[in-house]
Amino acid sequence: MLDKRPFDAKAVYLTDRDAEMAKWRTISLVTAMREILEGGQGPRSSPAETLEIFSSVAQELTRRGLDAVALIRYGMWHLVLSNLISHLTASRLAPHWGVEPVANIEDFDHEAWARILKLPSEIPAIEPRGTSESAKEFVELLTPIFPAMISWIRVASLKDMTFLVPPPGINPLAQEDLSQFLALHNPYRWMVDYFSTTFYR
Repeated sequence: MLDKRPFDAKAVYLTDRDAEMAKWRTISLVTAMREILEGGQGPRSSPAETLEIFSSVAQELTRRGLDAVALIRYGMWHLVLSNLISHLTASRLAPHWGVEPVANIEDFDHEAWARILKLPSEIPAIEPRGTSESAKEFVELLTPIFPAMISWIRVASLKDMTFLVPPPGINPLAQEDLSQFLALHNPYRWMVDYFSTTFYR
């Protein structure tokens, strides 16, 4: 009879994280890395503590034969991109909705990113159709600059991807480079999901 119990990567991580990192299972290392990228720094951790954990996890994965930088750059780039878009959306629209910015956004350099990505200085008129419609319109505004964001992810350091540190500038991304980048996503995304996704077995 097949085991219907779920494999819970988060539960494994919670079990391991009080131990010395060298004793963590690979599942826990990838899950920790994914968790940091999904939510930025934890609410109880300073940026320095978050970076130390993230760097230590990357070093341990590399020691075990997994290219941690490639794993993030190609297998988790969508998490970095999503985090960047979320911060841009919250920074640009939240004040107009009368909503408090999300946690950990205070260190996000919205103006630098808006300048680098050439976002318009004026926000498109926000009609009284609700925040979800306004957010959708803003994401549509960001869609054409996805290649620029990917161009940054292709070369950004682990620290810059973790904390969304804006670069001095972004080089245009050739279609061939974009295609090669996206082609590497599937095998690395498979590894990320294999080690960090809860599923029934």
